[in-house]
Amino acid sequence: AVQSIISTFSEIYAIGRESLEVSYLSGDANNPFATTKTAAQPFGTPAAYSVASDGQSIYYMAVIGGARRLVRLMGGREAQILSFAVDVPIDDIADISGSRAWIQSWKGQSFYVISFPAADIVINDMRHSSITFAFNIRQQEWYIWGVWNAPQGQYDRYPADTFLYIEPWGKRFVG
Repeated sequence: AVQSIISTFSEIYAIGRESLEVSYLSGDANNPFATTKTAAQPFGTPAAYSVASDGQSIYYMAVIGGARRLVRLMGGREAQILSFAVDVPIDDIADISGSRAWIQSWKGQSFYVISFPAADIVINDMRHSSITFAFNIRQQEWYIWGVWNAPQGQYDRYPADTFLYIEPWGKRFVG
């Protein structure tokens, strides 16, 4: 079953649970789309909403070799497997079904942000009932974005999926 569809000017990326298929405009009026077998990938995504595109690349979480990995597809080239942050046992996240991802830009930097509302994961002896990771695309670095939950004594996920900074006002708007 198709989990997500991303289209570019000339290609359609159909990401399923176990594979990814790339189609392109064929120029044939009877069959306008043809499949590019060489661009297909033998892995898809178990989390449909983990897919996000910055216009240049497509990012999504996949299961490769039995382990969760982040995949970066760039213009039909071979997929790049990005490891998650050091010392973060991403395979220990209890529930990935509600994960959400988006691309966020701030001060000239772009981030692939993925949030797990029901993570239930321990990192450096600190339990996170929910967690958000941000991958700085230019710097190739991971960050954990969180909000301190004082009553629970733990960090919760950064819950927003929109963020705006208006420099002249010195104000941040998060939604």
